[in-house]
Amino acid sequence: MLDVTTGRWLKENERADQAAPEEEGLEAPGGVKRKQRVIPYVEDRRNILVTRLAAPVSLETAVTAAIALERGIEAAFQLEDSELSSEGLPDPEHKGRALLVESAEGGAGALRRLVDDPSALPRAARTALQIMHFDPDTGADLSTDDPAAGRERCVRACYDCLLSYGNQGLHEMIDRHLVRDLFLRFTAAAVEHPGRKGGEPTGQAAAPRAAEFVAWLRSRGLRLPDEVGQQAHGARPDLIYRLPDGNVAIFIEDTQGAGRDEQAQEDLRDLGWSVIIIGPGRDWAATAARYPSVFGRQ
Repeated sequence: MLDVTTGRWLKENERADQAAPEEEGLEAPGGVKRKQRVIPYVEDRRNILVTRLAAPVSLETAVTAAIALERGIEAAFQLEDSELSSEGLPDPEHKGRALLVESAEGGAGALRRLVDDPSALPRAARTALQIMHFDPDTGADLSTDDPAAGRERCVRACYDCLLSYGNQGLHEMIDRHLVRDLFLRFTAAAVEHPGRKGGEPTGQAAAPRAAEFVAWLRSRGLRLPDEVGQQAHGARPDLIYRLPDGNVAIFIEDTQGAGRDEQAQEDLRDLGWSVIIIGPGRDWAATAARYPSVFGRQ
C-alpha cells in the first residue's frame, strides 16, 4: 500500500497481528486519506518456438521428441541446459505440440536459426541422435556395456542422453527408440519458411546509404528486409523487418541526417516495435553481429 500524497509505503493491513515481518515500522493505512494498492510486476521478451508433428503420435513419443529436440539444439548450438526449456502444450490432435523457450531475454538466437537456417534442424537432429546413442546415418544403436567405465547399456533412456533431474516426472514415458526414425527423417528435412516469397524486399530505398546496406546484406547472405522505404504508422523507416516475434524498424543515418526522425522512432517504440539506429560511422558487420535475431548469421 502506498500513501500517494507523501510517497511512503504503508502496511497492508490495519491489524498489527496480520502485518508481515517486512512491514515492521510502516504506518497503518487507516488514517491515510489518499492511498493506493501497488502490485509490482515485470515483463520481458523471449524467443519461443511451437512445434507440431505432421501425424498423430503417442504421448510417450511426443514427450520424448520434445526432450530430444531440446537436447539436440542445446548441444548443436552450444547452449547451457538452463538456456532452453521445453514443455508440452494442449494437443487435441495428438501431434506432439510442444513449446521451446529461450530463457535469456531477447534470446540466444538458436530458435530463430532453427527456422531461418535450412541446415539448422538437420544439424540439431543429427546431434540428438548421437546423444541418444544412435548412429545419425544408419540409426544403429551404439549403446553397449562398458564395465571399465562402470556404465551399463542404455535401454530406454539414461542420464547420459535424455533423462535429467528436471524431467524426472516424465522418466516412465521417455523412450529413445520411439523417436529414432523420426529424427533420422529430420536429418534430411528441408525447412520452408512460410513468410516472404522470393526473398526480395518490397519498395525502394530513398537514401543511398540504405540501398548500400541492403546490397551489403545480400552480398553476405544475411536476411533482407521485408520492406524498404515504406511508411509505418506515420513513420518512414529506411528498412522494415516483419518478424514472427515483432516488427523491427531500421533507421540508417548519414552525416546530414544524424538525429532525424527521433519522434517517429519513439512513436514506433510506443507501439511495440523494436527500433535499430545505424549511425553514420557505424560498422555494418558489427551491427549485424549485434542483432543476429534480425539479420541472421553469416
